Amino acid sequence: MIDNTGDQDGLPNSPLPDSIALRVIDRHGNGVANVEVRFRPLTGGGTVSPGVAFSDANGIVRVEWTLGPVIGDQQLQAFAPGAGAPVTIGATISQVVFGEIVLGAATVGGVVNGAVRIDTNLFPTAVGAAHVVITWDPAKLQLVPASVTSGNYARSVRRINNTTGVLELISTDPAMQRGDFAVANLAFNVVGGAGTTTTVGYDIVELIGVNFTDASAAGVASDFQLTIN
Repeated sequence: MIDNTGDQDGLPNSPLPDSIALRVIDRHGNGVANVEVRFRPLTGGGTVSPGVAFSDANGIVRVEWTLGPVIGDQQLQAFAPGAGAPVTIGATISQVVFGEIVLGAATVGGVVNGAVRIDTNLFPTAVGAAHVVITWDPAKLQLVPASVTSGNYARSVRRINNTTGVLELISTDPAMQRGDFAVANLAFNVVGGAGTTTTVGYDIVELIGVNFTDASAAGVASDFQLTIN
């Protein structure tokens, strides 16, 4: 058998963008029809449909592989009884956006409110602890320290530097459930930049699941482009 697909990138608990295509060949390289091919996930906890398929007139067999929840590399094995060695197919869950910062309207001299969010729906468990960093242009925005809360989490530790425009925040709660949650609520005084757009950066340093699974490798966040009136 020859694997015609090559490795693909996908999302947790989701089908790969393209079906898995294999070609069953004889020793001369010709396609062989009506050969039974069996599939099973080796790593990652995914599923394949159908689990058993037969090659077509050109020797091609296609199945759909739904990846499991495990971040990183996953493997699928294909085996045609009596037709040579098994074939191993690889796929990778690449970086997934697990969060975003959302801000309201901004006017110089006013206050803009926002929330820093974590979405665990693509992660195999709830996130019980999040270490995030928010950055901004201090010439345009100044964080209101009293506005920073722990959001939906039970507690938080924060380090604020309005001179450099950095908020480092660690929010924790071992009782969190899966879903979309505010890691923090916050507000900025808009001190300058009328008629411009400024980036409020959001970096996920580390996510820890309630089952102590480290999601850092996949935990990326979306920056916010703020227009100042």
